[in-house]
Amino acid sequence: NGNYDVQIRGFDNVPPENFEYFSENTISLVMIDGIPVYNNVNGGTFWETLPISINQVERIDVVRGPASALYGPNAASGVINIITKTSGNKKINVSLDDRIGNFNTYLGDLYVSSKLSDKFKITLGAKYDYRNRYDDQYYSFREGKYMPMGDSLHQITDSKYLGVYNQSLSKDQARQVLGGNINLLYDVSKDIKFRLSGGIQDSKIQTAFFENLATPLSVRLSNIGFFSFQGNVKGLTALLSYQGGHQNLSEGASSPVLEYKMSNINANLEYNFVFKNLSIRPGFNYQSATYDDSKYEAEKKQAAKNPANINGLFHGAKTTGLVAGSLRADYKAFDKLRLIAAARMDKYDYIKNNSLSYQLIASYKLNDNNLIRASYAQANRGAFRSEERRVGK
Repeated sequence: NGNYDVQIRGFDNVPPENFEYFSENTISLVMIDGIPVYNNVNGGTFWETLPISINQVERIDVVRGPASALYGPNAASGVINIITKTSGNKKINVSLDDRIGNFNTYLGDLYVSSKLSDKFKITLGAKYDYRNRYDDQYYSFREGKYMPMGDSLHQITDSKYLGVYNQSLSKDQARQVLGGNINLLYDVSKDIKFRLSGGIQDSKIQTAFFENLATPLSVRLSNIGFFSFQGNVKGLTALLSYQGGHQNLSEGASSPVLEYKMSNINANLEYNFVFKNLSIRPGFNYQSATYDDSKYEAEKKQAAKNPANINGLFHGAKTTGLVAGSLRADYKAFDKLRLIAAARMDKYDYIKNNSLSYQLIASYKLNDNNLIRASYAQANRGAFRSEERRVGK
């Protein structure tokens, strides 16, 4: 209850290194207002950590097919971009949605927007989501069936799994999620606009994670804050975003320890040159991800009877990143025909060869309800933490 498995064109567990029961979609890029929210541990999107409320979503754009040349790494099967509302034409506008249901379900969403002046707007969003599980039993890989929790927690190695007794959610609870954000929008003129955003979220959910070999469900905890700045000045577009906090991907796990502090930085700069029906957009992108499990690995070792059996996922602070250059050309031949060509070169840390993505698109608008689109592309996934460890060795 409350878990998600979002796919584009059915591509889910495609990468061969994925465990069969690892449910995260690792080859689709998810963004909020153009800012990636893709996790860099093993790939995929932790949907419960998105701090926005349903009421503040303006629309959701879905791009099917490879699109890394246009949107960056991990858009191998497509892109999901969640666009939030920026309207604030009233002095103050409030939208509140509250729901109560069976299985102790409590859901709430709040959206507030205000037009403080002709140029300055502010929006606020908040949400909570509490739910119980539908079933009080757990699936046992060893037995191949659902069983009471105590009976199901034998590992495939025939040993007892005790991690579940260190989890912060009871076996009856599915999720406890809180989140909120604030956005300041300053529109100087039609072609000069700025946006400052920030938010926090706190979530605990029972979900499938591949490091737990006793049961597919374990508790994932996230306490994360984020900040972003976006500016558009007469064709020049700048983006700077930061996300940081504390996560535990499987509470109770000790080999490896899946608890760490994390920080992600994303910076993007583009300029749009316009020549009648042709626009050319060169761009530069920088991304960096740092994960540090040294504190939590040391705590587990200190409390363990046999510290040699305790292993962290990263064994200290590890950082990986990339720099990339891109070029996009967009040509509107006439009202119904649009042609796009794009290329992007990514230089990853710890990977010797550069990664090239490219895309050629032609779209023809038959009428208001029908569009023909053809695309030829090559896309790539980013370098995740597990891959960095192998390359580093």
